[in-house]
Amino acid sequence: MRLAGDNKLHAAPLDAPQRILDIGTDTGIWARDIADKYPMADPITQISCTLHYLVA
Repeated sequence: MRLAGDNKLHAAPLDAPQRILDIGTDTGIWARDIADKYPMADPITQISCTLHYLVA
């Protein structure tokens, strides 16, 4: 996932993040890309925000 028009992975100003939380970006491509950009960070993945009880 890239921010439209800027080809950036995030909008927040980050210098040296220690942990990066990936919440429901589906395939995990964003988490891999951000881990490549910040190899010192620990990406936290596999958290889904799916609300199954709302599906009829």
